[in-house]
Amino acid sequence: MGSKYDSNWNLALLNDGGEYHHLSKDELLELVGEEWYRDYNAMFIGRDVDCVGRLGVFFMAQSAFVGYEDFERQLFWSAYVPSAREKANWSEMIRLSPPDTNDWSFRRSEIVSKEHAWAIVDYYLASSQTIDMWLLDADGKPTLVAQSLG
Repeated sequence: MGSKYDSNWNLALLNDGGEYHHLSKDELLELVGEEWYRDYNAMFIGRDVDCVGRLGVFFMAQSAFVGYEDFERQLFWSAYVPSAREKANWSEMIRLSPPDTNDWSFRRSEIVSKEHAWAIVDYYLASSQTIDMWLLDADGKPTLVAQSLG
């Protein structure tokens, strides 16, 4: 017998306004996989039932931003590159959207490879948990809040 979560995923595609509800994990994985091959995309992945947060993914070419919005604690954490914090331009905003679309820009220290982003998304879809997420204070100092990918 399946759980109430088996067919209760949702996906919102920000670049074309597409929204899908009551998806099975397999349906969601198929849709996300199709969108992943585009050069640019922005999406939110969450639950239709007992939703406590959502995973946001923005990517362009081979660069990506992954963040998690925790509705219960009203926090937002993201993937992070610790070595980027050591560089003078760590807080420079990097745009992950084409010029003729909404401006989705993120700090350089929060930009990961598209491959790394996929590993985070894949883990989230398999376990409904985040991995390799950091909470950043106003000065960009990170605190690990979800175990590291390694």
